[in-house]
Amino acid sequence: MNTTALFVELIVIGAGAAIWLIILLLSVFGYTWIPWKETTAFVALIPVLSVVYVLGIVVDYLAFLLYWKWNERLRRQKFLNNEEYESTRIYVYTYATSNIINRLEYDRSRIRIVRAWSINCFILGINTIIFVWTQLSLIRFSLRLNISIFSALAFGIGVVSTLYAWRTLNLGYYLQIYQASVFMKNEGIGKSPNAN
Repeated sequence: MNTTALFVELIVIGAGAAIWLIILLLSVFGYTWIPWKETTAFVALIPVLSVVYVLGIVVDYLAFLLYWKWNERLRRQKFLNNEEYESTRIYVYTYATSNIINRLEYDRSRIRIVRAWSINCFILGINTIIFVWTQLSLIRFSLRLNISIFSALAFGIGVVSTLYAWRTLNLGYYLQIYQASVFMKNEGIGKSPNAN
């Protein structure tokens, strides 16, 4: 994966984290003190982009840790163990055409994005409800309750759909690695990872 694609991926992940972090800060400190004109200035975007990038790295790693065991179970549907998967993946990435590798890397990027956004959606749902009940006290109770229910449902659907997409994309990725290695071995491309 090239550096630009990785940067964009981490910005996409970090943007969600930045949003839920901002909502949390606004829930705690309120929002009347913010100088909106200064925060929307173009120069302010540079440090914000840096923070978003770092948040993307942190959330991506957190998501990796949280879903590691589940990912291992999904991987075992195509590979006996991690060693077989790694040797097959190295074989494919070493000898496959650039088109196949680019497709695999594109799928890995999508997997990381939806995996991280499942966490972003979960935290966004919680922080939105916290914001509604801490900062919108002037709004009537029934409206706050309706906003909270809607937020819980909307972000709950976000969590479920991103997890479903993550699982489906992961299984597809492992299947592609497996099928590519079988095809390459049958065609005699490179050296089989199991060959002595």
